Amino acid sequence: MDIILLPFIGLILASMQQSQNLKKGHLGKNTTNNLKGISIIFIILHHINQELGPVAGTFFASRLSLAGRLGVAIFFFVSGYGIMRQYQIKGPSYLKNFLPHRLLPIVTLYILAMVLIFPIKHFPMGLTLKQAAISMTNGAPFVNDSWFILAIIFFYLAFWLAMKLSKGHALPLFAILLLLTAIYTGYIWKKGMGEWLINAAFVFPTGVLFAYYEDHFIPFIQRYYSPIMLSTSTLFAICFTLDEVHSLMRYRMLSEIFFALALMIISYKVECDNKLFLISSAWSLNLYLYHPFIASLLHGNAAIAAHSVIYGLLVIILSYLVAGVIAFIQRKVKTIRPKETIPVKS
Repeated sequence: MDIILLPFIGLILASMQQSQNLKKGHLGKNTTNNLKGISIIFIILHHINQELGPVAGTFFASRLSLAGRLGVAIFFFVSGYGIMRQYQIKGPSYLKNFLPHRLLPIVTLYILAMVLIFPIKHFPMGLTLKQAAISMTNGAPFVNDSWFILAIIFFYLAFWLAMKLSKGHALPLFAILLLLTAIYTGYIWKKGMGEWLINAAFVFPTGVLFAYYEDHFIPFIQRYYSPIMLSTSTLFAICFTLDEVHSLMRYRMLSEIFFALALMIISYKVECDNKLFLISSAWSLNLYLYHPFIASLLHGNAAIAAHSVIYGLLVIILSYLVAGVIAFIQRKVKTIRPKETIPVKS
């Protein structure tokens, strides 16, 4: 795995460049899309490493469990930040079209994944419709690791509802958003579904909050950039260390929030720009929906799983192939428009 991970880290370093985000007063779309792309690649590598377990050649990859967790934090922050920025740019019309234009495509892709994956798990593996339905409510959906997509759907709905009820006013908006996030977190914790479902939960509203007040933050960040960057990075390091020592959820959640904030502060002056990251961002939902299933399926083949590098490369290639095909079909469907009927004169 190290032979795959280290070149990827090298690619990140090679694609770094000076950013104008701080002068412009906001995180540009190119910056956030590259970050989203990097996060999904780290998540894919994390799941590959999970399937492989401790094998030779995974000295660095053995820490990918942490990278996967932090990758989710990046994705959640960028998602929350992005939808609030779009609302600020487009105004109330964005909220009016939010459900059909932003949420429905995600739900549609998820349903498609269920339709494609269920028969594969039903016929050779014996998965029943009842088992599949139950899996959608217990934190372990039959579409492998798709809790992440369900979380995104929940947070998008929470954002829409909070904006509708608050009419965009700060205090009720964030009170509702934080309350809904707390209910989500509390329910999962009480049901014992798994801490990975809630590690980064509060990063999403943090991203929304950051975008909402970004205009107020920018003069302060411009003036005190270095102290703020060092402070957020240090707070992340402290919370991260406390979590490693004590393994307490509060430290883990805080480490996710401060990591996302530190990375965003850094991104005002330094950003990555790479075609692979942008493609990964554009295909991120499909990559997330299918790569865990592909990783699990290939790991069931002893001949492939015995060679970690070949296994890892096959998972990556097939995941991008499937995501690319579905993205291509999506583009084709979008270009289909009903033909206008020409009225006939009587």
